[in-house]
Amino acid sequence: MVNTKLEITQDISGRDLEFFYKKEKDPKVKERLLMIIHAKEGWSIRDVAKRVKRSFKIVAIWMHRFNKEGINGLRNKPKSGRPTKLEKDVFKTLWSDIRKTPIEYGYNQQFWSTKLLRIHIKEKYGKEYTQRHTQRIFHKLGFSLIKPSPRHIKANKAEEIAFKQNFKKN
Repeated sequence: MVNTKLEITQDISGRDLEFFYKKEKDPKVKERLLMIIHAKEGWSIRDVAKRVKRSFKIVAIWMHRFNKEGINGLRNKPKSGRPTKLEKDVFKTLWSDIRKTPIEYGYNQQFWSTKLLRIHIKEKYGKEYTQRHTQRIFHKLGFSLIKPSPRHIKANKAEEIAFKQNFKKN
């Protein structure tokens, strides 16, 4: 088995690499920087892989990306993912829909729920989502799924006011 030496072609000092390592918040990038630091110290790819407990191939990939793109090459590239079913302008109208009460749209509920929003999206926009994704839409639009709790039956309004006034004094 050949113990290959890795050449760092980027013109960056070990001190600068350690500075970036200390400042980095992303743990994945930090681990990749550690690989580069070890390689800069003269360790072979296999020794670096043993030290950071990663495969030889992974270390080699990140070393090549670093040599090609520098520090920014150690960051994850954005992934495209699946396109949304609703267009951006539809999200704006959906946001204004949620700002109104469901009663204004003819539903028998006072507050929006994930089930009700799913029905609303299907009826008004013709798109179907899962309940979990409907929760994500709520959060993406800046809303939280918290219903106001009703007042307790035995709650005494006079005692509550007295407590609040006493609490403000202290």
